[in-house]
Amino acid sequence: MDLSMKAFSCEVLTMDSYIAELEADGLITMDSYMTELQAHGLLTVDYYLADVEAELDSEFNEDEEEFVEDPTKEWKLGASNAYEFRFGNVYEANWYRKFLEPSVHERTYHLSSRDRFGDFRCLFRLPLTKADELVSRFVENGWVYETKHCKSEEEMYVRTELFILGALKVLASHAPFSTLKVDTEISFEEHRKFFHLFISRMYSIQDDFIQGPPTLGELKDVMQPYVENFLPGCVGSVDVVHVKWSKCPAGDYNRAKSKERFPSVAFEVVTGYDRRILGWYHDLDWKFFDKYGNECVEHSVYFICDGGYLRWPELVCPYKHEPVASKKGFFSSKIESVRKDVECVFGILKKRWKILDYGIRFSNMQVVEKVFVVCCMLHNFMLSEMESKESDVQVRVSTVVVFLFLVMECGYVVLKDVFHGKTTTGCWRRSGVQEGNA
Repeated sequence: MDLSMKAFSCEVLTMDSYIAELEADGLITMDSYMTELQAHGLLTVDYYLADVEAELDSEFNEDEEEFVEDPTKEWKLGASNAYEFRFGNVYEANWYRKFLEPSVHERTYHLSSRDRFGDFRCLFRLPLTKADELVSRFVENGWVYETKHCKSEEEMYVRTELFILGALKVLASHAPFSTLKVDTEISFEEHRKFFHLFISRMYSIQDDFIQGPPTLGELKDVMQPYVENFLPGCVGSVDVVHVKWSKCPAGDYNRAKSKERFPSVAFEVVTGYDRRILGWYHDLDWKFFDKYGNECVEHSVYFICDGGYLRWPELVCPYKHEPVASKKGFFSSKIESVRKDVECVFGILKKRWKILDYGIRFSNMQVVEKVFVVCCMLHNFMLSEMESKESDVQVRVSTVVVFLFLVMECGYVVLKDVFHGKTTTGCWRRSGVQEGNA
């Protein structure tokens, strides 16, 4: 029998088991078997000797229990750390020693309130008084709590301050979370988790910062500046702002591209004359004079907008292609002049909160919305610290923000009033007026 042919016909048996079987039967020895394979050109002597030497070396090492070091695997030896690991101490943080330590706390209060170009305001955009109000709200609502590494209320309060300052730094400077550890002694992962907690909790209480005037008397006070500018019945300006979406999913990239040539998310915002943004009351009457000098009464109020909106009862836009010297041209110029307040608010938002200007680095659409809403809430929160555009006196009234969402349904535009929870279908100010822009 040709042993070489028998060897290659046995596909199930391994080489070692096959040779052992032949030796047990007394048919062949190892040397004669390898000589026959070499005669058929199936194996070289060098390969066989090298294989045998490697096997003998491995058996020798196993019998003598000698350890053979592999210089390429030194990192797997489990060497101890070169330096001892320890958790960061918030009392050694740079921000705590510079702004929050008891010896400098009062000075930070004073400087951050009077100097908007100081170190604290440049980093966090808010004065320390406003930041402490946010910290107190988080602590009182139980949104932060003690952990095994933070076992005292004082330390928990300091950690919460540093967490909120870190979230404000991300919103204000578009800073990565990894840069916060140097100044807070808190890991970037904890900052990342708290940032999402911060925007979610703030988003849940947006009604405390973004709301309509509670009484008709306050609403009339809001309307008074527009009356003085020959726009009775107006309560605000409406426009859309595009916020860059830096981490837009690839599947939505082309659909999210706007006139800016990059993916963005559009938010429609209504602002007031003093940078406040309002909803409307449907049960309010206001007076005006027609072209014949007769006093007339209209029901409900309206917003002023640009020429990109349809002619709704709640929206008044300027006329197109009218001479400036004509009545319609004068009316259009007045609307365009007054409604620049909404553009100013967009500029303030993007300059104060750089995350809106440089691009939001979150792929989730809900997170992008929360970031924008929180920035608007903080804008209203800061209005008392802003200077009036008419004098050097600081504005001491609160801003109100209401968002309007345009929904396209079968070609008709539907206006959703978030403040009242009502929906107004597309209708027109006067009968006989064609659909489209004025």
